[in-house]
Amino acid sequence: MTCLKHRVLWLFLLSGAFFVSGCIVAPLKKQDITPSGSLILHRHSQIVAVNSSVRQPCEVQIQMLQSAIIDGINQSGLFAQAVDGGQADYQLDVSLVSIQWPTTGFTMSSKVEMVWKLARVQDGKAVFQDTISSEYSENMFNTFLGSARSYAVMRGAIRNNVQEGIERLGKIDF
Repeated sequence: MTCLKHRVLWLFLLSGAFFVSGCIVAPLKKQDITPSGSLILHRHSQIVAVNSSVRQPCEVQIQMLQSAIIDGINQSGLFAQAVDGGQADYQLDVSLVSIQWPTTGFTMSSKVEMVWKLARVQDGKAVFQDTISSEYSENMFNTFLGSARSYAVMRGAIRNNVQEGIERLGKIDF
């Protein structure tokens, strides 16, 4: 009986270690990566069609990323309207190039790199192109559970990148 108790105890401890270390991660949701409160200097009265892609296999779904970008642009007022395809004055292509998954530890950090390209639909002329890298970190004091912290770090890095992309687009006058 003592041997069984020890095995159950070890199983419980190992399960707890996986849970606290971040091996169990909740899926990302669109509202978690949609930025709010972007600083826009130049607002544009045109419509922009948004297209996104993921170059590296990862947990981020293309449609979820695209929807977050569209919602972020519409909330910021950068363009009169951001749409998913259809008639538009501008085409915004955002490609998730790389993502650094959070590592286990006292502080978890994640990095995301996306390429942002904006072109005028009428003549195909590139108006803006930039590679944006963003980071986000949380330590044990924010959330003790590794899985929750890992989830928060990943969504924070993506959200920061989307916000930075929208803000950079808002700084140019075209």
